[in-house]
Amino acid sequence: MNNDFRILTANRVARTRAAAEYVVRSITKAGAFSKMAPSQFDYCKTREAAEERVAYLESLNPGRKFGIDER
Repeated sequence: MNNDFRILTANRVARTRAAAEYVVRSITKAGAFSKMAPSQFDYCKTREAAEERVAYLESLNPGRKFGIDER
């Protein structure tokens, strides 16, 4: 049963990533997108949702900058 849950979770994450138009990514000091993989919550279908996610992440991490990467 535990293995079935892992498969379902992986499929859910894959569907989320495939449906997303925008990805919220961390920006490095050099001004480029970080190479670190974003979490499943950083994939957004609309630009407005991505902007809300950027504002939320920047409020939690005041020293970091985040941007929106269009797919």
